[in-house]
Amino acid sequence: MAVTEAVEEWRAIALRCRRRRDELGVTQQECADAAGMPSRVSYAEVEGGARKLYAHELPGLARVLRVSPDWLLDLPTDLPADLAAAVRKLPPNQLEVLTSYARFLSHESRGEARR
Repeated sequence: MAVTEAVEEWRAIALRCRRRRDELGVTQQECADAAGMPSRVSYAEVEGGARKLYAHELPGLARVLRVSPDWLLDLPTDLPADLAAAVRKLPPNQLEVLTSYARFLSHESRGEARR
């Protein structure tokens, strides 16, 4: 991948983060805290394209923005668009319940017993 392509991908990630944060009314500080970043400035640098996200920051940021890490990275998803949109609208407590249930179903479909 050429350097310019990588830069464009990170700018796209930054734009997705900013738009989603604005949609939800979440502050930069809330994003920084959820991602485990050292400060609001660190997150502001992500949105500004001056800093990349580290892998360990993705889950917390995705959680506060109510999206999947795959969505943040613009990776393909096999969820139908209407289901993905509905999931993004869930409040955090319902999202946790849905995630737990999805894990349960995943274990059941693989024949794994849960105790």
